[in-house]
Amino acid sequence: MERQFCWRKIWLPKKQFKALLKLEIIAFGNLLYPMYETYCNQVIAWAEETLTAVLAQPSDAKILEVSEGAPLIVIERSAFDFERTPIEWRRSKGPADLYRYNVEIR
Repeated sequence: MERQFCWRKIWLPKKQFKALLKLEIIAFGNLLYPMYETYCNQVIAWAEETLTAVLAQPSDAKILEVSEGAPLIVIERSAFDFERTPIEWRRSKGPADLYRYNVEIR
């Protein structure tokens, strides 16, 4: 049985994203940002993320199929439009041993 890579919660302002409420789950696909633009005319221009490590709580352990207290990586993202207005906030959690962090610095 394959383990769950991560669970993700995403918060969006209802006013700008109410069109998504009318879609069937199958319409969502793998990439959300193109969907935001297509259905809601909302463009993610940039985002910032914070990465932390935590221990799995009972609810995390059940969802991710890991032991309670297992190390998890948490990524919190704030995404903004071109006017620097926050339009998405998300939190992702997953088993630390399945994550690989890569960053390019110029």
